Amino acid sequence: MVRGGKSGAYRPPDLQPPDSADSRAPIQELQPPGTIENQDRSGSGAQYWLWLALALTVILSLAVIFLLPRTVTEPTERDQAVPPSVPIPATAPKSVNNKAARTNAEQTLQSLLQLQAALELANAGTWAEPEWSRSFDEADRGDRLFSQRRFREAGHHYATALQLLEQLRDSRDQRLSAALDAGEHALEDNDADTAISQFELALLIEPAHEIARRALTSARVREEVLRQMNTGKDASEDGDLEAAEAAFRKAAELDDSYEPAQRHLKQVTAELAVQRFNTALNRALGALDAGRLSDAEAALDEASALQPDSQVVGNARKRLILVRQQAALAGLRGKASASTRKEDWKSASAYYRKALAIDANTAFARNGLALAQERILLHQQLDHYLEDPDRLFSAEPRNNAARLLSSAGSIPDNEPLLSRKIARLSQYLSEAQTPVQVTLRSDGETEVALYHVARLGRFHTRELELLPGTYTLSGSRPGYRDVRVVFTLKPGRSPPSPEIRCREQI
Repeated sequence: MVRGGKSGAYRPPDLQPPDSADSRAPIQELQPPGTIENQDRSGSGAQYWLWLALALTVILSLAVIFLLPRTVTEPTERDQAVPPSVPIPATAPKSVNNKAARTNAEQTLQSLLQLQAALELANAGTWAEPEWSRSFDEADRGDRLFSQRRFREAGHHYATALQLLEQLRDSRDQRLSAALDAGEHALEDNDADTAISQFELALLIEPAHEIARRALTSARVREEVLRQMNTGKDASEDGDLEAAEAAFRKAAELDDSYEPAQRHLKQVTAELAVQRFNTALNRALGALDAGRLSDAEAALDEASALQPDSQVVGNARKRLILVRQQAALAGLRGKASASTRKEDWKSASAYYRKALAIDANTAFARNGLALAQERILLHQQLDHYLEDPDRLFSAEPRNNAARLLSSAGSIPDNEPLLSRKIARLSQYLSEAQTPVQVTLRSDGETEVALYHVARLGRFHTRELELLPGTYTLSGSRPGYRDVRVVFTLKPGRSPPSPEIRCREQI
């Protein structure tokens, strides 16, 4: 009988051949459960050795069945001794049908070897002690009795060994469940060593058991998990929440199924979040009071990330927006004031518009923009005449300029540029309104008219006072071609003496 899980195998003694020809009766050849041809030839090395062990088991079993009877002799007195675990009759009657007993023993042995091979593949030798060894002991006794041709007693021991293996096979699920339960209870009690041994036993019974595999992983790190938990609790009691969080997080990472680590981590993380929130909020408010708006915004962002729905953070943000608006308005007001001092009304107008975009109700911006627009228009109107003073020589532009000067009113002392422009226009207007004496000359025969002024008739010389500007004289005489003379009077310049007479006869 092959001893799986033990060293070596039982070998019957070298005895004389049997007297009866029955010992050569053919028996059914044993086959293992499945053949090598039916397996995946690309299987792992472990499967190869398992099948090799099974093949050796079958070969040895056949050797026992075919060769053992040939070595059987009549038992000696010493060989009659049978272990007390097997009840043997005091005397075996000679009428016992040895052939039937032998057949029964061989068939039982065949069943025994088949079950043993199956349990060998299931690693029974690693998880079924001491029953596994007891089954081999019974089988060894059966082998010795079979070699002594005591087939009935041998069959009894084979049957006992088979029964033990059947009990092992049938108890596999129960053993697995018991190992898992014992491991779970040990893990709950933080008895890591016991838990490890029980889960390892469960994996010997069922190597692919996922629950046992995960539980074994937890058991192997339980001591380190408990150490981290103690470190976290001590740090939490000392008020060092960051150290506590780090320890509890490490424990949770080591074993994500350990509920106390998850619970403590969640609790201390929440406490730390509150602490960090309060710290960030206080820093934000302090920065606001100090006018450090960028620092205040960064601190509020940090606080908002910790408590997104915090009303306190919302109020602080509104205050930050208001302070920023006020700061921006103050900056724009200063720039606009600098532009007005330089009488750069276009730039001032732009700054006032930006201020109104921030707050449409800003009084300084509304009033400043209105003044800036007035000044821009006034400068444009003044420049219209100052750039071409000759426009004032015409009555309508001259009247418009007079009205413009009248509407300008008094000029503030802080606007010297405007004052100079008004003074210049006033001077140009005064000059344009001051008549210039001019002497006209003719031949006494030509009828003379001054367009838009008067008909002058015939004369040799004529003195007139005319406002500065451009004038046109026209002359006519019967039998002669009409003539025209254009002259311009400008303030501060010697007036011309225009002469007009008709010279060309028709």
